[in-house]
Amino acid sequence: MQTRLVYSGNDIVPFNFFIINSELGSGSTFSAVNMDKGVITKGGRGFVITGQTETRRIDLQIPDEVFQVRLEDNGPERVCSQRDYINEWMYFTYPVNQINYRFPTQTLQYNYRDDSWAVFRESYTTYGSFRKQTGFTWATVGTVYPTWSAWNAPWNAGASTLLQPEVIAGNQQGFVMVRDDGTDEGNSLYIRDISGGTVTSPDHCLTTGDYIIISGALGTVGPVVNGNIYSVRVLTADTFTLNPPIGAGFTYLGGGLIKRMYIPFVQTKQFPVAWGIARKTRLGPQQYLFTTTDEGQVTLLIYLSQNADDPYNNGPIIPDSNSTNNGLIYSTVLYTCPESTNLGLTPANINLNMVTALAQAQTWHRMNTSLLGDTVQLGFTLNDEQMRDTDFASQFTEIELHGIILDVNQSQVLA
Repeated sequence: MQTRLVYSGNDIVPFNFFIINSELGSGSTFSAVNMDKGVITKGGRGFVITGQTETRRIDLQIPDEVFQVRLEDNGPERVCSQRDYINEWMYFTYPVNQINYRFPTQTLQYNYRDDSWAVFRESYTTYGSFRKQTGFTWATVGTVYPTWSAWNAPWNAGASTLLQPEVIAGNQQGFVMVRDDGTDEGNSLYIRDISGGTVTSPDHCLTTGDYIIISGALGTVGPVVNGNIYSVRVLTADTFTLNPPIGAGFTYLGGGLIKRMYIPFVQTKQFPVAWGIARKTRLGPQQYLFTTTDEGQVTLLIYLSQNADDPYNNGPIIPDSNSTNNGLIYSTVLYTCPESTNLGLTPANINLNMVTALAQAQTWHRMNTSLLGDTVQLGFTLNDEQMRDTDFASQFTEIELHGIILDVNQSQVLA
């Protein structure tokens, strides 16, 4: 229940309580975030903001997400939040219904400037605020970012200013990390043992299909696993196996750390372009504006039906003998770098669309298709090959999409 305390000036009854909203209450003590228009908190029926006169939900884009918080084991009481003042968003970490771990395994991010939401599959037990006393020097920047080009924040950026509050997070194994610092999560788990291809890491909170990088492992297993990218298959809350498997017969002497890798997935809404005239839609050439990278790429998924889980262009393409669709001739690879070396073009023809692409902060990338569907929907992610890129060109390159241009036309009558 949300209430308001008012000073009455009466010596007998100096304070009065007034109910603001009896339904949209707050059930998570550590979820409160102070804003200029009120207090944002997580309740049993929604993420809400409460001012002096009203309480309203702010999660109407994701109305069911609040009910995904696991109620067993004091789940609501373990929701923790923190506001990022520089980037203008806030984090809510919580234990999710679908994954039965003792610790929170998901973070909900709210961009209060754009009123949008995102979900991170990660395990943080608490959030906090930290103010840096010293900044980067020429000698220390490499301890956070893999290359100079990876650190793209200006010297005079807000995130580089000392004593600005930054968001830090702690996990179930005692690791503390700075959010939005560097291009990856950082080492967040330790390895107790590697035996017979099975890795033991207490309360790892990983899920089958997650990708990790192992470093620092000592013993004969070290040269085999250090610096390699693996996907995992979870066995128990403390153990998992690696893909590709490493086999047995190696000794482990400690020191192993795990860095968890994120699988990004951004999906647009379904656009029923010609439903108003009972027509299907033909999707022609598309252009995508990305921040220019040195050699990055993403996977573009195109959905042509109302099934948001089944992209049309996912699978082997012609002339592969295992092609699942004889009409599928379009690659899913979408470059975020100039297509000169990737497509075998001569240096004089730097980019198919922009001859000055190498000097551009942002680059348009074209996909030529002619596809027919009921609706048009797009998804952006990284496939297995891109996630296992040992040069980290795709995994640890910043992906920034600024604009999309689609050529669409009405087609045949809807079935």
